[in-house]
Amino acid sequence: MSIENETVLPEFKAYANFSVRVDRFFNVVNIYGMHHNMIKHIHSALPAQDKIEIAIDSNIDSSVKTFLITTINELNYIATTNIFIDQDEQSLGNILEDTLNFAFYTCYCFQWSLFEDFSKTMIRKVIDANVLKSHVVNDLESNWRRTKAFFDIIHFGDVFGRSPFKSLLPVMGWVFSTEEVGYEDLNSIRNLRNSFIHGVENPDIISENILEKQRRYERSMWILRKFGENIQWEVQHLIGRKR
Repeated sequence: MSIENETVLPEFKAYANFSVRVDRFFNVVNIYGMHHNMIKHIHSALPAQDKIEIAIDSNIDSSVKTFLITTINELNYIATTNIFIDQDEQSLGNILEDTLNFAFYTCYCFQWSLFEDFSKTMIRKVIDANVLKSHVVNDLESNWRRTKAFFDIIHFGDVFGRSPFKSLLPVMGWVFSTEEVGYEDLNSIRNLRNSFIHGVENPDIISENILEKQRRYERSMWILRKFGENIQWEVQHLIGRKR
């Protein structure tokens, strides 16, 4: 769902909506990956062309005929990529597993980049508004490319007087509950992303199974967006207090 709340900053709307679009890509790729083998099986079960033509030419309902033609054409079009012969290429791995693993890796890294860029945009906003002490501005700018040091300055309260990296997240389960997340969670996300960037040892990316990767991705993205939301509230408060 896109962010449309008029009380939030436009920069946060743009960040959050972009982040959700990446989530949508992640989910689309995951859905295909989980159903690849079934789609492949359906394609392999297509009748011979002459039998298809007989069935389509028979006196069947037009909506059924349209469905058959569309489905057959789409399956055959997908097959032109040779995606259904993956089992014949064992050295290239398993499409189901690779799709889910690589989607996790790609989207996880990209989401961190979105969050870091948004955070720096917000900090630049308060710097330009001249609401920070000069030594804080100097510390921020001298550590602009030192990611951990940059976020440490924000976390220790030098910018907003308190850390924006604290929030409650809902815990999915039969009984509603919440968990408190904090700066250590942000560091864990950043460290994992850095480990991806600096070297991935095998196609599994990390040792967790697919469901664990999906849960990690979803939780991590909620943390980033909640912290991003906190930052933009703090920016509004800081700039508004000057006015």
